[in-house]
Amino acid sequence: METNYNLLKEIIPLIELYENSKNEKGDLAEFTMWLNDYISKQSVNKSINEPIKLYTEKNNYNTEQNETNVKIGRLISMMYKYSRNYSKKIFDHHIIGSLDEFGFLATLMVENRISKSDLINRHLLNITSGTEILKRLLKAGLITQIPDQSDKRSKLVAITPEGKASILSVFNSMQKIAVLVTGNLSEFEKKYLIQILDKLHQFHHKIHLNDRRSDIDALLTKYINYN
Repeated sequence: METNYNLLKEIIPLIELYENSKNEKGDLAEFTMWLNDYISKQSVNKSINEPIKLYTEKNNYNTEQNETNVKIGRLISMMYKYSRNYSKKIFDHHIIGSLDEFGFLATLMVENRISKSDLINRHLLNITSGTEILKRLLKAGLITQIPDQSDKRSKLVAITPEGKASILSVFNSMQKIAVLVTGNLSEFEKKYLIQILDKLHQFHHKIHLNDRRSDIDALLTKYINYN
């Protein structure tokens, strides 16, 4: 049987394109991730003008497509719940009481000082929930308030020495949780998962910055070309 190596002929130019796009020599795992992303982008470019239709006149919904979307949403939600449950094993016995409190303090470890609204917004919380977290951290002495010289009506928040000591005391445990959450994934799978989740993050972060007050139908029309 004669072999034409058509697949090899297709992939050689892609290997060259991949190597030209990198400053350093890559490996097979990185090339595989790059190739998957490249093919995905080509598919998107081909269908950019084709609206995504989950619901049609003939069908109440496209069953296969809808089930895929629902399953992704459910699995992402489950992963958050697993992380939250693991973290409770630490925070139930610590002055830092939750993942959200840990996240606030972690941000303040990097930022010298930041406005309350900016801190709350970075963690994708509503004002009411974010304010309650700030109150708990203030009461525990883990953060402090500082007058905002540029806006006398508001105050900035900063981490205290007690806050720094508290977050450092659980840092090793949080690293262990991160290892546990990634479970039995290989290093390649972890890198690939990061690539996919970061792509989703960039998509949703744009909405959060520009259109978070829009309703669902408006967001679907603008960002998914859904009708």
